[in-house]
Amino acid sequence: MEKTTFGGGGGSYPYENGVVMMTRDPRPRLRWTADLHDRFVDAVTKLGGPDSKFTQIILLFSCLNFIQYLAREIDSLLD
Repeated sequence: MEKTTFGGGGGSYPYENGVVMMTRDPRPRLRWTADLHDRFVDAVTKLGGPDSKFTQIILLFSCLNFIQYLAREIDSLLD
């Protein structure tokens, strides 16, 4: 995976695999691709399918994590 920077003057942007990601946010971003979707579906299937208790618990924790993220973002906006 080739990583470099692109731009100058006002700042540089991450450049990865021929795609310029126009962000100054240092946190990495995940681009949802068809391959990633297939891997996700395979993982859910191995865990017992979308209706299994295990995958429902994972979904619940993911939702709780997202709610906590939103609460932090709202707090930062109110400060």
